[in-house]
Amino acid sequence: QKTGLHVLEIYFRDIHPPVEVAPFFQEVVSAMEQKEADIYAGEEYQRDQTARARGSATSVLVNAQASAQNRLLRANGEAHRFSNQSAARAKNPSLYDLREGFRVFDLTLGGTKKAIFDDAIRGNMPTHLDLRKVLNPDLVDNAMPAPQSLVPAPGKTKDAFDLDIEGFLKMDRGEVPAVDVTRESPNPTK
Repeated sequence: QKTGLHVLEIYFRDIHPPVEVAPFFQEVVSAMEQKEADIYAGEEYQRDQTARARGSATSVLVNAQASAQNRLLRANGEAHRFSNQSAARAKNPSLYDLREGFRVFDLTLGGTKKAIFDDAIRGNMPTHLDLRKVLNPDLVDNAMPAPQSLVPAPGKTKDAFDLDIEGFLKMDRGEVPAVDVTRESPNPTK
């Protein structure tokens, strides 16, 4: 009879395989379930990797375009600067050269201390000028000297002290050295 219905699948409820084949039947069912799980996991991995690859490709493309644009803009800016400098030099070469010289001077020596001497005052300059103090005072030891006096060191007699000073003066060493009283004598009990 022609009812217009097509039967595609028939399911039975509460049907169990015979006890002898049940473990084998269970293995087949588990294998089919594992197959479906592996297929879904593979599809998920494919979607994830495809999305990551598209994102990486887009990132590389955007970075390359930005780099190209930056280089193009920098080159255009340098070209415009050169054109402007060329036009400025054409108008007044001596003034341009003077200003460019000072600009280069500032670039190379900017931030450093300088000593500039004019020939007109060269004769009035002191004969000794410690440029370390002028150019870089960090090179000079500015520590305060320890207080000293001409009091004889403990443990020495007055005559020994006078002989030390007299010998120093005879050797023509200049100023009489002061005795450092901050040092302790080697043996204070004697």
